Order: sequence, then structure tokens, then C-alpha cells
Amino acid sequence: MPVALVVEDDADHRNLLVLLLERAGFRVHAVADGADALPLAQRVRPDLVVLDWRLPNLPGPEVCRRLRATPKTAEVAVLMVTAWAGDSVENARQEACRAGPTTSSSSRSTRRSSSPGSWPC
Repeated sequence: MPVALVVEDDADHRNLLVLLLERAGFRVHAVADGADALPLAQRVRPDLVVLDWRLPNLPGPEVCRRLRATPKTAEVAVLMVTAWAGDSVENARQEACRAGPTTSSSSRSTRRSSSPGSWPC
């Protein structure tokens, strides 16, 4: 069974994401804080991380960078989400590109890398 980690500070959004992923066949772990996500990701080694952009203590892009920098989690698929409608979509695109997909040749990385292809970095 694939494993997902949901990192979302809004309880309603977190519960909805957990429900949807469970229905899709994932075993789901969930936390409300970016700082709590990192040690949990090391322990459970998820196949997918659904990561809120704006989190308390450690924002989503920084969580993503740290996941990418750690060998155990460098290849995990990350889906960043937000309900925030802030200043600029362009600024968000640039930040996502800095957190970036990996460049590994594995098929999982290739699928992940092709997803943001419409967002040239």
C-alpha cells in the first residue's frame, strides 16, 4: 500500500486530503506543521507528500528543499497546495522552482519532473 504524508495546518483541509487519499488507497500520515513533517517523513518514507505552501514554523517550500536535500526523501513526489491568493503567481512559481523537482533518471522522478513542465524554471 502506498504511503502519503499530508502537511496542512488547516484542520478541515487536512481532513479532506486524508479522506481523499485514503479512498485512493494510500495509508496516510498527517501533521499540521512543517517542522513536524521532516522527522515523520524520515520515519515513514512516504511515496507522496501533499504539502501546504504556507505553514507555521517552517513554510512548505523550505520543507520541500529539506526533503530534497536528504537522501531518504530526495525522490519523494511532492504536491504543493495552497488556499492562499497572495501577491503574485509569478513569485509563487519562482519559489516552487527553487524548491524544485529532482533531476534523477528514475521513472518516478521523471513523472514528477514532467508535471511542472509548464512552469519553466
